[in-house]
Amino acid sequence: MDLMLGPAPWSNYSLKAQLFDSVKAEADAMFAATEARKAAISSPEEARRYQQEKRRLFLEAIGGLPEERTDLCPVTTGVTQRDGYRIEKVVFQSQPHFHIPGLLYVPDQLREAKNPAVIFVCGHGSPAKAYETYQRVCQELVRAGMVVFAIDPVGQGERQQYYIPEGGYSRFSFGVPEHTQYGLQCMLTGSSVARYFVWDMMRAVDYLATLPFVDSTRIGMTGSSGGGTQTSYAMIADERIAAAVPGTYLTDRELYLHSGQGHDAEQNLFESISRGIGYDDFLIAFAPKPLLVGSARFDFFHLKGTQKCLASARRFYRILGQEEHCALAIADTPHAYSPALRKAAVNFFLQHLCGMPPTHPGYPNDALPLEPREVTTCCATGNVMAEFPGERTIFDLNREYLRLQQSERKTPTPEDVAKVLCIADKLPMRAASTCRIETVHPADADLCEFNGVIRKRVEYFAEDDVFLTGIYYQERRTQGTRPPLWLIVPEEGLTDGPAVQARVLDLIWNGNAVFVCDVRGVGVGTPHPINTVSPKEQYGTEFVIAYDYLMMGRNLPGLRAFDLLRAIDCLAEMGGDVNTGSISIHGYGLGALYALFAAALEPRIAGGILEGMLPSYQAIVDSELYQLTCPERMIVHGILRHFDIPDLLQAMAPRRFEVKNPLTIIPAGAAARPVADDRGA
Repeated sequence: MDLMLGPAPWSNYSLKAQLFDSVKAEADAMFAATEARKAAISSPEEARRYQQEKRRLFLEAIGGLPEERTDLCPVTTGVTQRDGYRIEKVVFQSQPHFHIPGLLYVPDQLREAKNPAVIFVCGHGSPAKAYETYQRVCQELVRAGMVVFAIDPVGQGERQQYYIPEGGYSRFSFGVPEHTQYGLQCMLTGSSVARYFVWDMMRAVDYLATLPFVDSTRIGMTGSSGGGTQTSYAMIADERIAAAVPGTYLTDRELYLHSGQGHDAEQNLFESISRGIGYDDFLIAFAPKPLLVGSARFDFFHLKGTQKCLASARRFYRILGQEEHCALAIADTPHAYSPALRKAAVNFFLQHLCGMPPTHPGYPNDALPLEPREVTTCCATGNVMAEFPGERTIFDLNREYLRLQQSERKTPTPEDVAKVLCIADKLPMRAASTCRIETVHPADADLCEFNGVIRKRVEYFAEDDVFLTGIYYQERRTQGTRPPLWLIVPEEGLTDGPAVQARVLDLIWNGNAVFVCDVRGVGVGTPHPINTVSPKEQYGTEFVIAYDYLMMGRNLPGLRAFDLLRAIDCLAEMGGDVNTGSISIHGYGLGALYALFAAALEPRIAGGILEGMLPSYQAIVDSELYQLTCPERMIVHGILRHFDIPDLLQAMAPRRFEVKNPLTIIPAGAAARPVADDRGA
């Protein structure tokens, strides 16, 4: 029998734009509230209070910082003399057994006993500090008489975390894929991979402060792209930064969200939209210290957004009496730390760190010869994982961080679950408003009943701007008996119908009523692609929307669980033979996860089957090489601080849920690096 499940156009409406439209509408209200708040600030006292608040919110968003500044244990592994300056190879530890290689450029003729220094932080170029563009920035700065310290970020250069010494290669591509892998793990523990970027930079400042020829009150920072992100974070987190040039990153959060583009893991800060942490706030927190924003006219970080961001910051600089300290340099190039921006940065630091006139002429690329690998590599093996026995990774540090956060875990209540799922504010709407059922009818008049089965298409509102579809089935012979009701939640909703059709038929023939339903962004409502990337790939539609929601203080699993609660509300409103007094649920894949969360919030769900479900969030955090399709759809920020999937199943006893064929976290043959229980202690 054909149940007419599958990719048929079940809805009367086009829902392909609905999910992203809903994201934008909720985010826009948050943006408007943030703008109104900033517009009301007019005095220096108010501006300073705002700065402190944003600094606090930023540190909370990244999970705080380590409490102890441990010994840096710096080692110089080599020195190369060049015409007018030397390059020292330095390795230090930002945390015990967490090494950072860096290149220290020191002019031969230091102008003062204590000299200004600039920390250079790298974007997503694989060689990091050895990347040709970054080498040239450092060379031009040191030739202008400044001490420069270029450090490798985690996941790049000599700090690839998944490096296999025996083969001399990494299990993951450099940079972004690495950051994404452990970035998601950090989200689950309630922190952010940005936490480790920020601490590394702060310890680099600590290292420079130990050098007898560096003035610790005149330390600047610059970087482009991912380095622009890091510079911006240091500006808000570390008050010791005296002047800064963040490049090719800063834009307007609202414009960027509307563009449908994704961020890297360290740029997706939980609640940054809902709590009003804008790109401009990194600049505002830095006021009134000297600031030059580097921008590229043809960047994907659109210049219009950069100009809007800078205008907002400049207003705070004006309130604090130093509007002239907030400037913008624009290069007629694509996304890059171009020669034009390089020249502007050198002159900026000459003026504001060295107290000299900004008359540096700038050098063409061919006047800045690149250093060979033997000069730019600090570790003999070329990687900290091979160089230092017992070297820790973010995977290790994140597990250690979680252990410190789990001391107050307890049996979760429905209120706890709603709070962690970030839907506590939505639950009152269940009692306050109906689902506004739009239609209850068959898809085609002649298919209202077939082979003794009644079928009804149901269309209803989970929220004012979230319109959903489901199909209700019941045998004619059970009419008037209010048969037991099963809620079926396929991973891909109604378009996944063929995969669940046999189960639905079995339930119907055994005297049950069945409701198969979509949740937002699934099935009939699967979004149109919002960018050019495949929807379930990194930076694709599902990835972008999942992280947009996280920045809004929401998460997809919570919202989709809420949709299931509203499906139950809709069925209750239908009345008649629909029996919502005791409901069984069968979820598949991600649908099983949403079903579990819904059951934890709705006591009328008496039990059911959770098939192909994630066994636990802890399994992801404990699996260095986890491999999942678009795992961003599963993220619940900070869930492991409070409870895990097995905790929910236990808390719902004596209700019975059968877990079938749990999802495999690590595919067969993927060998993880052994991790001792006391690793990192």
